[in-house]
Amino acid sequence: MKNSIAHINSDKEIQSVETHCKNVANYAMKEAKLLNLSNTLYLAGMLHDIGKFSNDFKEYIIAANNAPGSVNKGSVNHSSAGGYYINSLLPDTNKFSIFTKQLISYAIVSHHGLTDCITPDGLDAYTRRLQIQKENNYVDIIKDTEKFISKEKIQNYFQLANMEITEVSNYLYSLSKEMSTNKKNIFPYLLGSLERLILSILMDSDRRDTAEFMEKATFHRLSNDELSDLWIKYDNRFKEYMSSFKRNSYINTLRSDISDIAYKSAFNGDGIYRLTVPTGGGKTLTSLRYAITLAKETNKQHIIYIAPYLSILEQNAMVFEDVLRDKDNVLEHHSDMIIDEEDQERLNKYELLCEDWSSPVILTTMVQFLNVLFSGKSKDIRRMHQLKNSVIIVDEAQSIPIKTINMFNGMVDFLNKFCHSTFVMCTATQPLFDITGCKMLYSQNADIIPNYNDYFNNFKRVEIQNAIVKGSYSTEELVDFIVDKLDRSILVIVNTKNAVKMIYDELNKRVLNDYHIIQLTTYMCAAHRIDTINALKKMLHTEKVICISTQLIEAGVDISFQCVVRSLTGIDSLAQAAGRCNRNAETNLGKVYLVNYKDENTSRMEEIDLAKNSTMLVLDKFEGDILSDNMIRRYYEQYFGTQCSKMDFTIKDNPPLFEMLSNNKTFKGDYQGRYGKSYPYILAQSFKTAGKYFEVIPNQNVIGIITPYKDAKTDIEALKNAKQLSDQKKILKRLQRYTVNVFNTDKLLKKLHERHAFSRSLFNGAILVLDDAFYKKEGLSDDLDLLDF
Repeated sequence: MKNSIAHINSDKEIQSVETHCKNVANYAMKEAKLLNLSNTLYLAGMLHDIGKFSNDFKEYIIAANNAPGSVNKGSVNHSSAGGYYINSLLPDTNKFSIFTKQLISYAIVSHHGLTDCITPDGLDAYTRRLQIQKENNYVDIIKDTEKFISKEKIQNYFQLANMEITEVSNYLYSLSKEMSTNKKNIFPYLLGSLERLILSILMDSDRRDTAEFMEKATFHRLSNDELSDLWIKYDNRFKEYMSSFKRNSYINTLRSDISDIAYKSAFNGDGIYRLTVPTGGGKTLTSLRYAITLAKETNKQHIIYIAPYLSILEQNAMVFEDVLRDKDNVLEHHSDMIIDEEDQERLNKYELLCEDWSSPVILTTMVQFLNVLFSGKSKDIRRMHQLKNSVIIVDEAQSIPIKTINMFNGMVDFLNKFCHSTFVMCTATQPLFDITGCKMLYSQNADIIPNYNDYFNNFKRVEIQNAIVKGSYSTEELVDFIVDKLDRSILVIVNTKNAVKMIYDELNKRVLNDYHIIQLTTYMCAAHRIDTINALKKMLHTEKVICISTQLIEAGVDISFQCVVRSLTGIDSLAQAAGRCNRNAETNLGKVYLVNYKDENTSRMEEIDLAKNSTMLVLDKFEGDILSDNMIRRYYEQYFGTQCSKMDFTIKDNPPLFEMLSNNKTFKGDYQGRYGKSYPYILAQSFKTAGKYFEVIPNQNVIGIITPYKDAKTDIEALKNAKQLSDQKKILKRLQRYTVNVFNTDKLLKKLHERHAFSRSLFNGAILVLDDAFYKKEGLSDDLDLLDF
């Protein structure tokens, strides 16, 4: 133990192993108190780095400090010793003590990165990861360890930890029975979730203490008293904000009524709730008021707002900012977020908060949130424990990817029932999460607005007309239909970018001189789309407008047309489209037409095709208001019924991720075939492999095209001159808003290559820089204007 070294900072100061382990144990114990896992995490923290007592590690860290780059990072294994110690020296008194040892030892050996228990080829990676490198080193490690924490104390802590894990395991077993439908085995999935939570706390405690020593600073996290004061302050600020909100219209009166009912529901305590509000019903302010009230009443650590799309997140982040007026305690975390690099102090703080998610209020995307739950990256795992004791608002809940539903539902139940977090599922079209294989356990009085159907009736601003019954339309016929329905403003929403272009081109052939014809697709960079939408909003007050768009306009865009034409889609998307019509009750009833556009090819868009078919079947079988509660339920019964086999996150040539994170029966069978015996441990998950395969939006085969839109031109020039990779990455971060992502199978990409449209290629062709001539008001274009000389 003499002169032990855990870390060496820039001033050559040394943090001893025992000091670091004690600090981590205390941080971890504090974080685990609410979960009744204090002793489990204290023991994990005390033993997680005892491998650093070895002479090999001391030589390694001194060499790394004296001559950076002279040794390979991580070349000395320091995390196996603690795991091996737990497994070899502590008693196996019953099945729970064996499981307790595995939970703690797995967290220790994986605190620098996930490990599989069983690999896809049936190898016992967990036991292999416990192996120590040198027996003589290990003897010295244990001697030093037992000098700063005796074997008797370790055994006492283990007995207490075993009692904690016994109680937790029994509770999760009974919970799994409530969650399961179709005899789905959910108990192992909950145990795997428990392991990820334990690992998250250990990782965060380790990273936190290390960073504080290296930076010679204490990273303050708000105490319970400080959080209590903060929620009271936010409550007062919300009341101040709403004091100027006038019930000066029928719509505003309805919005106020909805908000008041939700406020009263916040006193019902923790649970999993539905906030079913008509589009335009003030859902953002209502959910924020609910969250602040519940956080104040139940002493929550966080309010976490999750949006499926950046457009919604950015719009609602402005609402949060207007209400809360507190940049210090509100973290907006998404990949496009840019902090001024000149403000180094704010940049450093933002990066720290992104790493540890310790901010009281967090606004993030569904992609980021799902990564925290399931990604294999250490930064995501570290954040997971921050989800405990929180109010979590899931906006547009119908947008949760179908492939993740069973995994997502399982985690929601785990976080609510075990981690004391409340979930609010917000949408106008509530999916049937309680009929899936792993069902969401809604609270007894699940609806925050119990009489929400009354508000849908009172809020009715549109009339849906089913034009599908008239047959399918070609492009020319659909444009005839659009021209026939022309009012001062009309929005046409279709499912593909190519369909937008066909209708846009056909409309431009017609003599419609007094109409502005605008198209919106993801061939436009984000900055361009935002500018176009803002210009469109102004036009709608004074000009005649026809806008053709993909579904990007359906959510998160506060805009109102007199008429909407929607090509065949799921009823949930139809409801979103209807929300862009007569949004503020400018007229008595706006018109929304559902049409079948036969020139639109969605054969390669499987989920959209299934949604279209489900809508068709429901409309064929049942009559009534398409957006009624009954029709929406029947739609989800049909749609989920066709998709249930995919809800476990299926992987080609592998078992589904839900299985890998649960009983892992396929790889257990491979283990038995390899070793001739059953796998001996309770946790058999392939955590590392599942984390590697988890991807919300597949990135493979996607090319980023940097467009020369407005201010991007300056950064494109800077990018050309940047020699260092670090400088290139900083510039690329700023250019995200000016980037269009396309699949490498996209026909337009092929045409752009043929026309030599790209001035530069970066990162082996993963990013391309577009020439000016190929970016127009419609976005990416392969049509060059020919100039006469």
